[in-house]
Amino acid sequence: MKNKFNKFLDFTVPFLIGCGLVLTIISFNSEASVRLDINDIVTDNRTSTQDCLVTTLYFESRSESDLSNIMVLNTIFNRTNSPHYPDTPCGVIKQYKQYSYTHDGLSDRMINLVQVKRLEHIVNKFLLNRELFLSLSEGSDHYHTTDVKPYWIKSDRMKYIGTYDKHLFYRRDWVKEVKIIILNQQTVKKMGSFI
Repeated sequence: MKNKFNKFLDFTVPFLIGCGLVLTIISFNSEASVRLDINDIVTDNRTSTQDCLVTTLYFESRSESDLSNIMVLNTIFNRTNSPHYPDTPCGVIKQYKQYSYTHDGLSDRMINLVQVKRLEHIVNKFLLNRELFLSLSEGSDHYHTTDVKPYWIKSDRMKYIGTYDKHLFYRRDWVKEVKIIILNQQTVKKMGSFI
């Protein structure tokens, strides 16, 4: 009898594993069944850049329209093109206190698989058409939600670009900053000649 049972297992278990049925049976019969985490499942086929982008969209703008999410991606990539920020998307995102979810003390676990899949699709479309989307962004490199009024929006160096859903987008005018620095250096030189 034992020999027939072993032959049955030799044929049946590989077949059932191929169908995914054994994993289900084992997990239902096990007292310590393993709970799969969305964060483990969804990252299998993504690069670390895609992970950073999807995670950022999830915590910054997941409930908003595709256009608003694309504008958030634009701010990240416009920063990578600036000498004032890190040159990689993950570097920009992980820069100290630039994206609220990175320092708010809340869990960074993504729990809504539907939104994660939607955001993965947006990120993939963006990466395939990055230059087109960036050309529509008017150089936006800052944003905030309508719920807050950050101190930096009062600066004359910030140019308002537009509002999409609950996010307001801006472009920082680095040229004005350079002019101010040059002006200040010239003023110091002139004042130095008087002293």
